[in-house]
Amino acid sequence: MHEKCLNARKTILGKLREEIVGPGSGETTRSGSSCSLPDKETEIITDMPERRYYIGVLYPTGEKMGVDNDATVFDEGEEKDDLTEENNSLLNEADRSGHLAAMPDLSDDTMDEVMALSTQDKPSSIGMTFIVDRDIDSIFVDVSFATYRHTTFEDCLAPYSGVLSPDDIEHSVFGSFIRLEGNMLRLKRTVNKREISSLWELDKIDDPALLEPLYKLAAQCHSSYGFRRTPHLDSILLSLDGTPVKSVCNVEFAHLRAIKNDLGNGQQTVTVMLYNGGRGSYTGTNTILQPKLEVSHSKNPSFHIIPYDDEMRFSADEEVLSLALLYRNKMRYASGHGISAFWDIGQGTWKVYTDLMPTAQVPQTDFNYAFARGMDQKYLSLKFLSDLSTVSAEDKCAALECLISAYEAWVEELKREHLSDDLNRIAAKHIKLCEEAVSRMRTGIMCLRKDRDAMRAFELANRAMLMQMRHRSIIQNVPDDEEPPDNPYTTIDYAQIDNDNKEFIWRPFQTAFFLLNIHSLTGTEPSDPVLQDKRDRDIVDIIWFPTGGGKTEAYLALAAFAIFYRRSKYPESSDGTTVLMRYTLRLLTSQQFARASTLICACDLIRKELWRESNCRDNRWKSPISIGLWIGGDHTPNKNTSIEPLGAKENCRSLQDKDKGTIDHRNNRFNKFQVLTCPWCGASMIPSQKSSDLGRENWGYRMDDKGHFYLRCVRPQCPFTSKLPVQVVDEELYRDPPTLLFATVDKFAMLTWNEYVGKFFGINSSNRAPELIIQDELHLISGPLGSIVGLYETAIDFLCSAKGVYPKIVASTATIRRASDQCRQLYNRSVRQFPPPGIDSTNSFFAKEADVTKKPGRMYIGISPSGKTKAMLETKVISTLLQYVSMLDVDDNIKDQYWTLTAYFNSLRDLGKCSGLVDDDIKDFMKRLCRRVATDRIIRPIAMAEELTSRVPTTTLVKRLKKLENTTYSKENQAARIYAINVLLATNMISVGVDVERLNLMTVVGQPKLTSEYIQATSRVGRKYPGLVCVLYDATKSRDRSYYEQFHAYHESFYRYVEPTSVTPFSKPALDRALHAVLVGIARNCHPELRRDEDARNFTGDYPFLETIKKRLLERIETVYSHLRPEVHLDMTSVSNQIDDFYEEWARRANEIQPEDKFYYGLRFMLKPPGQNEHRLLRPFGMWTGEHSYETLTSMRNVDQSLSARMLIWEE
Repeated sequence: MHEKCLNARKTILGKLREEIVGPGSGETTRSGSSCSLPDKETEIITDMPERRYYIGVLYPTGEKMGVDNDATVFDEGEEKDDLTEENNSLLNEADRSGHLAAMPDLSDDTMDEVMALSTQDKPSSIGMTFIVDRDIDSIFVDVSFATYRHTTFEDCLAPYSGVLSPDDIEHSVFGSFIRLEGNMLRLKRTVNKREISSLWELDKIDDPALLEPLYKLAAQCHSSYGFRRTPHLDSILLSLDGTPVKSVCNVEFAHLRAIKNDLGNGQQTVTVMLYNGGRGSYTGTNTILQPKLEVSHSKNPSFHIIPYDDEMRFSADEEVLSLALLYRNKMRYASGHGISAFWDIGQGTWKVYTDLMPTAQVPQTDFNYAFARGMDQKYLSLKFLSDLSTVSAEDKCAALECLISAYEAWVEELKREHLSDDLNRIAAKHIKLCEEAVSRMRTGIMCLRKDRDAMRAFELANRAMLMQMRHRSIIQNVPDDEEPPDNPYTTIDYAQIDNDNKEFIWRPFQTAFFLLNIHSLTGTEPSDPVLQDKRDRDIVDIIWFPTGGGKTEAYLALAAFAIFYRRSKYPESSDGTTVLMRYTLRLLTSQQFARASTLICACDLIRKELWRESNCRDNRWKSPISIGLWIGGDHTPNKNTSIEPLGAKENCRSLQDKDKGTIDHRNNRFNKFQVLTCPWCGASMIPSQKSSDLGRENWGYRMDDKGHFYLRCVRPQCPFTSKLPVQVVDEELYRDPPTLLFATVDKFAMLTWNEYVGKFFGINSSNRAPELIIQDELHLISGPLGSIVGLYETAIDFLCSAKGVYPKIVASTATIRRASDQCRQLYNRSVRQFPPPGIDSTNSFFAKEADVTKKPGRMYIGISPSGKTKAMLETKVISTLLQYVSMLDVDDNIKDQYWTLTAYFNSLRDLGKCSGLVDDDIKDFMKRLCRRVATDRIIRPIAMAEELTSRVPTTTLVKRLKKLENTTYSKENQAARIYAINVLLATNMISVGVDVERLNLMTVVGQPKLTSEYIQATSRVGRKYPGLVCVLYDATKSRDRSYYEQFHAYHESFYRYVEPTSVTPFSKPALDRALHAVLVGIARNCHPELRRDEDARNFTGDYPFLETIKKRLLERIETVYSHLRPEVHLDMTSVSNQIDDFYEEWARRANEIQPEDKFYYGLRFMLKPPGQNEHRLLRPFGMWTGEHSYETLTSMRNVDQSLSARMLIWEE
């Protein structure tokens, strides 16, 4: 399968290159063939070459594009149909002899001017710069390019597969201008379409196969659009004094020039430029196409090229030095100018060359390197490590020791590496971090050996994860329209799963991360501050791992462990919320919530089993283990019953009301419950239209007799047919806090507004505070969002520690820089990255770059247009990819891997424009392409493009993702009118949380603003099979051009270029925006008299805990800055005064309220201002009123205010 997909990808890439770079897009010998006529090197095309090809066109100097970047055509002549009507006036044969157009006099431009020609919208030059190790005066340069000339009738030929013989054709009405030679028709003279049409009507020949090649011959000899390629190749000795070589390869307007620059130490930079020295407008015959420059050791044995200096090695920044160490073997040898530069460096040999459509294969990750070093896979089997195994606890610990020993041996090997002096110091630090990880993992095993509760929780967590993985695989294969009775629930005997089953074996890094954090979650009573530090709870452990590596499973296992350990260790206070899992994006939350819900179902089934085994006496297992989704009223109901917005009861009633439309209509409009399928068996919570028509609608959303909302599985045999341990309504979450609270980070702004949020932290109950906080996609907690989140973390930290629990924080990301600074600002804690980096980016023991010859990686292609707009390039590339994928001669399951084209955009504006292109220009272009290479009959039909953006309702997003996974391309599905998605348009919503194996083809329109975003988005494709990513650069933007010119160096180590994140929670703007909200959130949860909304009037300002809050906050700010900027002396007086001023103002307002008046915090006035005799302390951010109240965030996303404006147009 992989080999076939690799061949398919190679074919797609080859076709794309032929279409946009050339040669190879000319007339073909058979349908879909790349065999251009008469051959590829001397192809005949029926467009002007400047319009046929989109890359690598060097225009005459001074040519301007002159159209908007969103235009799809230049003029009426752009992309003419091959069967275009012939002009009335034909050129004489003498005018079509194929000679190149005469050029005006050439002026001697400077080298700087020549290089500047490469940056024009219609470029006139390309070149490259490299460094040589000695002083040289000349070099040999291999140069190749093509020019095109007008065709003569002798050039023209077209394939013919009809039944007529040469004599038949000779004696027909067409015999005066065509002849048949073998299977080729040739011209005797020029001809046009009108003449062919007239003769065909006069004397119809009984062979319809003749008409199409006749029209193609007319197009080939067209006076304006028939061109034939002339290849040019030469090796030229070039002086480095800047003297140009003109008339390269006897082409009058082709010029070559080189110059050197002394760097000292005998080193020189050499710049070589090829440019079009002609002037005027392009004519089809005065441009250079498909240019390439190459300088090699074989032609220049007297010197060698050397890499550019890595400036990172001379930095004073520790992280920059770390990157210099890790990527010391990823060196850059050349830079392109208007083109990408590439290099091949061998033992004593080298060459540098230019590449118009550069490719870079980013290796996949080998997660099983530990197994290759002798670790037995069965030792990491989930069943082997669970309580289903008959193996003793000591044997399990011994098996886990094997993993640590293998890692420790690898660390010892690092110490024997020979490095330069400037890198030795930083390498020693890396090795020390690796040794610390070894020690922490061993401590984790010690905890398992000494703490029976820890060992039991470890075994139960492994069993829960085994069950979760098994059922996720079942759910993924359940059809969207399945009727539960048609596919009854099957009980699984997990004990019968083989230890060697590769589907249920931990990746080594997952097990290692598990062991690394066990000590943080076990041991002595958390209220002991001395032992707290020894248990690593003050460390933020970041899983830094490539996308698709299994980070989610790693922290889900840790969550299951925390749940079971708390139940075992603290039976009297184990209820309430044990784990907080926080996300940033709605789509990510939706997908990850489904995975976590399956785990919680597994945990609850285990709990029920333990409860039964104790004869219902062991109260540790009495209360359900549950999960709750807390993401905001726009996506889930806030209350059980409510009119505006609709509550759970009203939504349920509307869903079941047939008078409100079809199932789909009701579901899209009223379903805000997020859970569309049973997380355990996959049965749809929504009845099919067929069931509705038969009068047996069975919904999975219910209200009980007491008015409480709950979810249930509609499959009678499912163990959760009565009730699922899943809740999505805020009111129910406050009433019974879930074991695992699944939330978006911005929702915690409600800590200030809602008295019940404190229940998640055990406030006003005997429950412990959360033990574990998990933050996924940490790199997204940055900018304004990150700054406000960091400020609110002060409140969360305070409330957790108030219950004697200092929660462990675990984060995950695949792309981050300066994580230590970010986590210090966010959490005021030190950081450890896992896996520790080692001394080379290609190998951290737990993740090793795979050999691309054995395990092909994701292929990136750089495409930067020459004289074409962004819209033109989008149209050309997308239509070419779509059409040629449909024409692949492969099995349906291979074609399906590339059937859905994902197009990524940096903005909704660009996405919207492409949506219009799909409906119009792209379909039209596919039609023309088919006419040229084959026939109209193979045009691929495509419907409207579908979106994954913030504009799409959550319910629709979930359904769309399932369609992406389950609806595949096949001839059978096409015949049954079951269509896979053709084009998927996405913004950064796709960057995280989307894991669909059949997505393997993507276009990225414009370089994303951040490298982290680029990596995350493109990693959605090629997760299992060879992926292809086409990056469409905007040549009008210097930043895009730079990425194109440095394409190889960038993609060889793009994790190196991830930008640092910025988080400033204690800056003055952040404090002004949200400090008062944090103070209110803490205060009202510290004293029962301040908790309710109407208790704002009880505030006096003389509570002892207020001084504690102030002291803790100031200490946090000082600690953060002492770690980040120890040289800066902070004056905390202004912050202290700001806190005091707020408390005094609050107390003053509460004291001045008249006895008959009401003074609220403000929750009840979210949508309307207070009435008569009503006052509030807080008002929603952005709500303008004349009253005196504090403007307060209700979400952390809308940090900046939006202003409305009116535009006045003055007209005379």
